[in-house]
Amino acid sequence: NLSVLADAGRRLLEDPQALDPEFRPIAWAVGVRELGPGFAEEMTSRVLTSENAADRQAAAGALGASLDPGASAAVLELAMRPDVRINELGAIVFQQLGQPETREAAWTWLLSNFDRMRERLPGFAQDYVYATPSSFCDATLRESAKSVLDKGVAEKHVGSLRAARTLESIDLCMAQKAALGGQVSEVLAE
Repeated sequence: NLSVLADAGRRLLEDPQALDPEFRPIAWAVGVRELGPGFAEEMTSRVLTSENAADRQAAAGALGASLDPGASAAVLELAMRPDVRINELGAIVFQQLGQPETREAAWTWLLSNFDRMRERLPGFAQDYVYATPSSFCDATLRESAKSVLDKGVAEKHVGSLRAARTLESIDLCMAQKAALGGQVSEVLAE
């Protein structure tokens, strides 16, 4: 039951023993979805002020799980703040791109912020931005991703392997969907 998990996430804010730490990320993500803006504000505060790296990471992932369009746009902008750590930025952006409900808007945002995000990453990790579309599973988004990745690799002369792996993961997902999609739908319908 989602309300039970959301309530556990809320209790965890006051009592670190309220829930096994392994469940903190999912409880907080459910809390963001179920408990509304007040809970999301608490997660934002944790990302920006907590000294506990695990709390910050879990809170960032929870914010990234938001499905509300307005909240999603705000959390993507939050990710770009200089006081948000790189792993937190990744948690937010990858979560938003990984959810079908927010994927298109997050991709549109990323297209406008691709270079800005890449520049936030330390030099050795700048090619990680080329993995951002790895959750895509359709031809239209694949072509958009290919265009962006090809341009980024050509401009920066780095990231060709990560870009190729990302496109390959999209191709594999599309192939699995084509081969097994009907079977999965039948099982879910039962």
